Amino acid sequence: MRKKIIFSLVALICAYCAWAQAPQRYFQYPEPPESLETLDQRTSFLVEHFWERCNLKSAFSSRAKMHEAFNDYVSFMPYADTTVVCQSVRKLIKDVKKNAPDHISVLFEMAESSLYSDSAEYLIDPVYLIFANAAAKSKDVSKEARERYAMQASQIGASIVGNKLPNIDITTVNGESKKLNDISASYLLIIFDDPNDPENLMARVRLSADYSLNKLIERGDMTVISLYPGKADQTWKDRVSTYPANWVIAASPEANKYFDQRVKPTIYYANKEQEILSKSLVAENLLVAFRKVLQNKERIEEAREEAKRKALEQKNSDTQSSVANS
Repeated sequence: MRKKIIFSLVALICAYCAWAQAPQRYFQYPEPPESLETLDQRTSFLVEHFWERCNLKSAFSSRAKMHEAFNDYVSFMPYADTTVVCQSVRKLIKDVKKNAPDHISVLFEMAESSLYSDSAEYLIDPVYLIFANAAAKSKDVSKEARERYAMQASQIGASIVGNKLPNIDITTVNGESKKLNDISASYLLIIFDDPNDPENLMARVRLSADYSLNKLIERGDMTVISLYPGKADQTWKDRVSTYPANWVIAASPEANKYFDQRVKPTIYYANKEQEILSKSLVAENLLVAFRKVLQNKERIEEAREEAKRKALEQKNSDTQSSVANS
């Protein structure tokens, strides 16, 4: 199946190459040489050389066509080498600043639309972080926009997959103040509490009622935190009074600064070292995963118990044989 998918993607790229040369394209896109055979090699070539035939000095005269080309550029990033992608993005920003400085803000807006917004098809945090950091420091961007980009960069940079969870101050529903990293667990699931999002409510209800998740919590394999990104006031305390008793219910205004919460409902998953394994997970997928994890753990425990039983039987048998022989 994996080979079929790879072959399909390669075929797609081949079809793309013919399409890229079509006259309706804003400019001629690059075509990977036949010597590049693997998917990552071909897509990396496309990303690296994408803008070489684009006249950046005049390209922004049609924002619509330029944005369409930018979307095409982004569409190959998920399959390309990360280092090549990041180098390409930095070069693009540099080249636009040099050749079309009056339109650098437009480039940042395109990046925000294609890589960050609710309608973005590809959420590639390391790539957008480059755009956001550059935009936050750019004198060609309005003060208001710089502040927005700086906040985006702060959220993404602090909560990117692979990083440790931001060690923010939290207040539990019982009034206890602590650091997020003070909570120890084999695995940690953080569900951001958004009272205005119906999908958040649905996800919370489904997770709280799931047998497998509750069993994992009971066994000590999972700790669930409902984190409200706001003040721990009485209104909040009253609202969360019916939340699951086996969850950690907490609030923290700092969460808005250090956690990316674009995708709703927002759910983070971290390991024992509090390294972020994934974020913005789908509740339905989590329920399936929890069932499989619990089943695997129970099978392992059953196998261990069976091994112990057989070992004990063998020991008793050996003892009886030894006594009989003596």
